[in-house]
Amino acid sequence: TVLALFFAEIAILSALQGATLGHRIFGVKIIRFADGGTITPLQALIRSALLVTVIFAITFDENGRGLHERFSGTVLTRS
Repeated sequence: TVLALFFAEIAILSALQGATLGHRIFGVKIIRFADGGTITPLQALIRSALLVTVIFAITFDENGRGLHERFSGTVLTRS
């Protein structure tokens, strides 16, 4: 259904390009939190799976990162 398509779009584009279509429009990209490098396909998969659950996306840690970012070891940054 729609949620499965949304998950696939986020996972595939994040893994291949480091950004979804919306990220590109707003000039942000996803990078590894530890060293600022390109995210791995596993990180993209974890991030996407947690993002579609919504609760992880709206719950933030002390640094302002969503829990889906914290658990996947990623962060959004301006490109």
